[in-house]
Amino acid sequence: MTDDPPVALDAYEALADVYDDLIEEKPFNAFLERPATRALLPDVDG
Repeated sequence: MTDDPPVALDAYEALADVYDDLIEEKPFNAFLERPATRALLPDVDG
């Protein structure tokens, strides 16, 4: 085993940054996925 990072790490990190930048505006996430997921969770205080 080597100490080299996984081959796909740079690509994953670049895609993750783009996803994070667009997360609030993407219709699927903003209007469908996030509300549906949050509806499954109980209220959380603190």
